[in-house]
Amino acid sequence: MASFTVERKKERVVLAIEGRLTLEDKVRFDACVAEQIADGTGIFAIDLSQLEYVDSAGIGDLIKLKMQAAKSYRDVYVYGVSGEVERVFRVSGLNSVFTVIEQSEFEAL
Repeated sequence: MASFTVERKKERVVLAIEGRLTLEDKVRFDACVAEQIADGTGIFAIDLSQLEYVDSAGIGDLIKLKMQAAKSYRDVYVYGVSGEVERVFRVSGLNSVFTVIEQSEFEAL
């Protein structure tokens, strides 16, 4: 089961996902994302540094987040991708869907 933490700094929103993002988390993830996207704050980032695993439902949720943000003309950055999650991003092509950067690059935006 994943946990979600939202941090706001000026015109930035960071959604940190910790644990395992699976189908079990869909309702909570969708509610959290809807609230953040509706807020309209400029730059949006997803911190995956504490994400251990993501299944196909979790991949779908991440893509849905990207699409919702795009409708609001919001940029979405992803950082902290490593290990098994990095492999999933590479194999599934998510690394070409999202702008994957280092945390320091995001903080410099």
